[in-house]
Parts: sequence; structure tokens; C-alpha cells
Amino acid sequence: MSASLSTLASSAPSAIWVIGLLGWSVAITSAQDSSAPEQAQKIAEVIDSELPLKDFFPRPRVQGKFTDLKQAKFPVVDAHSHFFNRLRHDPDQLKAFVELMDRNNIALCVSLDGRLGSRLEEHMKYLWTDYRNRFAIYANVDWVGSGSRDKPESWSCHQPGFSRHTVMQLEEAAKKGISGVKVFKSFGLAYRNPDGSLIQVDDPRFDAIW
Repeated sequence: MSASLSTLASSAPSAIWVIGLLGWSVAITSAQDSSAPEQAQKIAEVIDSELPLKDFFPRPRVQGKFTDLKQAKFPVVDAHSHFFNRLRHDPDQLKAFVELMDRNNIALCVSLDGRLGSRLEEHMKYLWTDYRNRFAIYANVDWVGSGSRDKPESWSCHQPGFSRHTVMQLEEAAKKGISGVKVFKSFGLAYRNPDGSLIQVDDPRFDAIW
């Protein structure tokens, strides 16, 4: 690439040089500047030199209007939160998070890792005892259950009556105020059948759940 740029630089010193460097464009405009060929040659040498990604720190040159927002103008809903995975039911962290919500004008957060059964009961108690109107909770289907994670044939989802039992749990959760069901991407990408194949998201065994 340096050879071609050098050729261009020597043959057309008054041109507009536009050279792409890792997705960045460097534009050199010169109508009278005799140094344009030298500048083009230097850029060509940079392109040809080894530039590991770890050493690539581009500096933005565009300067636009900057607005330092301290909070949302209107009350907002954070529709994607994981309060069990992130806070592990720590009451002090929850209190600090609610204070953060107040500072940023976040009216409501949706917790997507409520699970079902006793874990759901614990999650509801954790979020709703003091902040009932600040959190919505989504339940999750427990495909593995009491089975061994490295033995799909032992998972709850492969046992008779799984769908019926799950439907009953979801109905009970809805009565208690649970807003919906979060399906993690592991369903379809990680959970497997006893023969080792991936469980299909449209597996008819689970139609009753949906």
C-alpha cells in the first residue's frame, strides 16, 4: 500500500488525500501546500507498520455539543435488570441502588431473574418488602431443577409432568404479582436433550408453558 500511495503522492501533489486507517479516515487537503506528498508518505508508512490492537488508541477529532445529563427528564423504566445475579439479595446494596434510581429519575426497574418456587419467594421478599412500587419481577423456568448439570437426562425438563408443573407454578406466580417470564438465551443455545442435541425453542413438549 505504501508504494501506491507514494506514487500518488509524487504524481498528484495538489489532490485531496483520503486514506482509511482501521476504519478511521484521515483527510489531507492541499491545493498549494507542497508538503502534501510527504504527509501522504508518512501516513502510508504508519499503515504499513505493525499496529497491534492493544496499542491502537484513536483520538476523536469531532467536537460536538455536550450535555451533561444528571437524570432523566421524565420518569423512566429500566426494563433489564438482574438483582439476584448482581446484588445477591444484599439489603445494603439494594438500598444504595434505590438511591441511585432516585438520583437518576428511574421510577421502576424490572428484575429478570426471579426464578420460581422458593427462590422466587425470596426475591419477592427482598425487592418488595420496602420497595413494592419500585420493582417488577419476571419469573424464569428452571429447566435443570434438581438434576445434575452435566447429565441432561436427569434434568427436570426431561421428566414426565414437567410442563404441567411449570404451568401451575407460573399461574401461582402471576396471582402473586409477577409481571412476566424471562427466557434466557441458554434455552436454545446451551440446554440439551439426553442424546446431546440442543433443545429446540419450539419443542412441542413445552407448548403448554407458552
